Amino acid sequence: MPESALLLSNALKVVSARTTSHSEALALLASGDPTYMPQVIAYARSLSPSGYVAPWPEYGGAESIWTMGYRCMFLAEYYMVTNDFQVTTGLVQRVTMLAKSDTMYSSYGHGGANVYPYHKAAGVHGTSDGGYGPVNACGLVANLGVALGKRTGLPGIVTNAEVQPAITRAYNFYNFLVYKGGVNYGDMEPNNEFVQWGSQGKNGIAALLFTAMGGCPTQVQYFSRLSMAGWADMEHGHGGVGWARHWQPMGACAGGTNAVVAFMANRRWFNELTRRSNGSFAYECIADAMVSSANYWDYTSLGGFIDPTSWNALHLAFGKQKLLITAGTPIRPTR
Repeated sequence: MPESALLLSNALKVVSARTTSHSEALALLASGDPTYMPQVIAYARSLSPSGYVAPWPEYGGAESIWTMGYRCMFLAEYYMVTNDFQVTTGLVQRVTMLAKSDTMYSSYGHGGANVYPYHKAAGVHGTSDGGYGPVNACGLVANLGVALGKRTGLPGIVTNAEVQPAITRAYNFYNFLVYKGGVNYGDMEPNNEFVQWGSQGKNGIAALLFTAMGGCPTQVQYFSRLSMAGWADMEHGHGGVGWARHWQPMGACAGGTNAVVAFMANRRWFNELTRRSNGSFAYECIADAMVSSANYWDYTSLGGFIDPTSWNALHLAFGKQKLLITAGTPIRPTR
């Protein structure tokens, strides 16, 4: 639609003027606009410096599960669009490290699993990081990064002994929820609310995870429908509702054109109220993280992982279908 194209163009101008992070870069990449590709390329290559070795992910360390998962997701989508060989080291290193550092159940905490001698003796992965249990909000993105990484077909990923077992564990962990309820905070009973206070966009990421795995139409449809069902309550959420605003529409998009059109039609009033005259979007939340930053007019949201203008640009780019996570057709087959 002409209106959506104009909104996307204006939002991209705002996003491109900022210091690039994975959130901005993903929106620029999804747009398919060649004007912004030099900026996207520069950011992608910055994540893969010469000699890069992925660290064991630790909360507060060089890279946490949060950081590594989002970077891995971006790099995999970027590589499938560009075939840019210069990012392969950063991508392969992160995918294989994420596959190594999940728990024996496929869940993740803020950092990699605790691996004790008895885990090694039994030949299994460890358990969730010390002092904190699984956090599906970051764990799903980490699993998505691994599944997308395998989609690239890069030998260092496809032949790695850790990768397919990690994807299988993820399938088993989240497939258990199908027809039982939505994705909850961590390793607990299925959420029976289906909407945002409990799910916080995680149903949307689950829909994309099964899309990336391939051959999982039942699971994709199930989690996509849960994403659609939550359109009426996206104003509450632990840590703020930015996660829901980012991922919930993407889960609906995984269900197809009719699904995402219906979802966005129900949310149009809210998106219009958050749109600013300069093309950017505001973020408001009445839950426990009420604004995106100290100043209402600032854009930094949720620790720099995602921000409202970027996620709205990403949604406005659904029609471009440039990325797997925006309902595009993967360039490479599932292996």
